[in-house]
Amino acid sequence: MSTVHRVVVHPSRYTQGASPFEVSTSDAPLKDLNADSRHVLIVGGGVSGLLVAWMLLDKGIRVTILAKEWARTWDFSEPRITSQIAGALWEMPPGGCGLTEIETPGAGWATVEHYREWAMQSYNFYMKYAEVSNEHEKGGSSLGLSVAKLHQFFYDDAITSCSKKSPRHEHYNKYAAVKTRIGGVEVYPDKEAIAQRFDKSIINLSSGGNHFQSGYTHTAPIINTDKALAYLMALVQRKGATLETREVKDLRETGQRLLTDYKADAIVNATGLGARELVNDEDVYPVRGAVRRVENTRHSKFRHLNDAYLVPAQIGPDGLPSKTVFIVPRNDDILYVGSIIQPHNENMNLTPESPEVQQMWDRAGDFMPSLNHAGFVNHFPFAQGLRPFTKKNVKVRADEDCGFPLVHNYGHGGSGWTIGVGTAQCAVHIVETLLDDKDKTGLLQVVGMQTDWSDIKKEKFSNAIKGTLGANEKSELLDKIQASGVPESCKDRLKNVVNSWSAELIKASAKIGNQTLTDVDDRLIDDKTNLLEVVTQSDWNDEEKDKFRNAINGTLGETEKAELLDRVRASSLQIPDTYRDRLTNVVRLWSAELMKASAKATNDAIYPIEDNVYKARL
Repeated sequence: MSTVHRVVVHPSRYTQGASPFEVSTSDAPLKDLNADSRHVLIVGGGVSGLLVAWMLLDKGIRVTILAKEWARTWDFSEPRITSQIAGALWEMPPGGCGLTEIETPGAGWATVEHYREWAMQSYNFYMKYAEVSNEHEKGGSSLGLSVAKLHQFFYDDAITSCSKKSPRHEHYNKYAAVKTRIGGVEVYPDKEAIAQRFDKSIINLSSGGNHFQSGYTHTAPIINTDKALAYLMALVQRKGATLETREVKDLRETGQRLLTDYKADAIVNATGLGARELVNDEDVYPVRGAVRRVENTRHSKFRHLNDAYLVPAQIGPDGLPSKTVFIVPRNDDILYVGSIIQPHNENMNLTPESPEVQQMWDRAGDFMPSLNHAGFVNHFPFAQGLRPFTKKNVKVRADEDCGFPLVHNYGHGGSGWTIGVGTAQCAVHIVETLLDDKDKTGLLQVVGMQTDWSDIKKEKFSNAIKGTLGANEKSELLDKIQASGVPESCKDRLKNVVNSWSAELIKASAKIGNQTLTDVDDRLIDDKTNLLEVVTQSDWNDEEKDKFRNAINGTLGETEKAELLDRVRASSLQIPDTYRDRLTNVVRLWSAELMKASAKATNDAIYPIEDNVYKARL
């Protein structure tokens, strides 16, 4: 028997500089973890967080996942998390959740092309995973993965090219993407072709009041989310992840404390709808949905289904937006029938008797009459949930405001499993980029290469980049502290901080006591604030004050910025141009907190503005 345990995750064209890497289905991470390994906190226990955790662990990065609630697979009387309720049928974006599932928020945010890149990364991953075969894996069954035919139907011509202004353009554009990127697509250009392909005893070819005019079929991964989430939770724990049930609040305020408490290097926010309160994101909103769970077994005139059927929301025969018909074999035993799409409705009060649920079932029965003879799953016949949308599409980006390494991965709407692998790879790429910038590795390497700079000049630039102090600067600052008028208790603490100063201020502060931050007037103020006040009150000249402020803040004056930019551009450092460009952007954007500059430069590369779009595929 084959012993393949690995699947390759390929980068998208939007994560320039990223390389393909492998994840493993085996218990041990592909790279050993130890006390010196990087450590990332992930907030959120759904699919978006677990996929990031899997990738980080196999890259040799330790992971702790904090979640208010986890997937429930043992008790069907309680609500489940969003990742479980999902139909989890792979669709080329935009999915079937409506005519405007993907917004157009403008430059700098995810577009439909980002969604399709992420979807194809996920599609290719699932198809390769289905080939894994060893003592424990076969055809993706451990992950709850199956591959089926997906049949889609349209009331208009979705096959022939048309103007962007045409109401049918979105569906044609989606078909063109499927035809280009997925092999083996069956096309039905007219109602005669549909009638020839599909038996009238299976589907009603005039469902919804008129004949379907076009359609197509392609292979599509389907995930049994109950099984998948249980599997992913077990897998990341076996690989070394720590899972902790904890509700996190106000992440921008508490994030630095979390990093300190857990001795972590970065945080990934994968909280879905929770991001609305967690990071005060007013763009986040719910879209309520529901499905009926049907026994996928022969029952009177109903027969077991192997294929999935979808009539996406579109302009119907009456010229009005139609409702979705969604019929998906979740596994051999259960069929999901949906769907309901209700934006900005977060009330979880639907029942099988609710009028919209009955209408949903009637639509499905009109499309596939044999469903009216099917039986419902006794222990869990009905499920409802809230899809996490945002007004600016899925947010996979570095936080540009908080000043510490925080990466967001939320707002997937109804496409969490469709684009989840791709967005996870993007989030992991951002994490690695921020941590590399946090270490200042690239910029310090450029400084070290300068053969025409004196050692003193190199030290000055290195100190400014690292936010550290040279021996002379330490001595001078200690004298100023001693001569200042601050309280003696504060003087002692400031002296200890200066004496133990390291590349990251917070580590120096931590060395001299268990409490990293000092509580002043109910506000958390770090030692940097007090040191800057000492500098301001000193009798140094303005040039000396600027030098110390730059060293304390880990920032650069305008002159140093310009000189370092020239050196980065002219450097013979053997690095890709994309990496050189990012270093240039980081220096140009440099602020008191390096992370803010790094976050903006990273986001600008992934979500390019206007013509600055990366065309090359890796």
